[in-house]
Amino acid sequence: MSGLGTLVNSGAIILGSLIGLFLKRGLPEKWQQTIMSSIALCVFVIGVQMAMQTGNMIIVIISLVLGSIIGEIINIEERMNNLGVLLGQHLAKGSSSIAGQIAEGFVNSSILFCTGAMAIVGSIQDGLAGDCATLFAKSTLDGIVALLLTANVGVGVMLSAVSVGVY
Repeated sequence: MSGLGTLVNSGAIILGSLIGLFLKRGLPEKWQQTIMSSIALCVFVIGVQMAMQTGNMIIVIISLVLGSIIGEIINIEERMNNLGVLLGQHLAKGSSSIAGQIAEGFVNSSILFCTGAMAIVGSIQDGLAGDCATLFAKSTLDGIVALLLTANVGVGVMLSAVSVGVY
């Protein structure tokens, strides 16, 4: 089923965020650092594996550069930030500090979960070939990261599941 990987990825972010809300800074800092280091190592290994499978590295480099330029031209970071602030204001109802925290969680996690080779390649594989393997692996990583981020910055991280679903 095309799109299943995206649904699983969004669901993993929601589940991780719910667990993170339950824990609310209950994980020791040292554990969080160790878990994030493990996630970073996994992402690095997966990235190297994907790079080795690429037939033409020049296309990858050009694509990354062009994507970066387009993102700067359309000012995507500021637009995401504005959307996060808007969502935060609606959800926080008057409290600017809570609204800012929701916006920060939404923007940072949306950028984290929607950029990178696994997000791009996984979405293409899922949409064109119905191959969800990359997005399933990404879902595991994103769910764990969502748990850690939500425990620290709050519910805004959960809202990024919408960004992932749209992406």
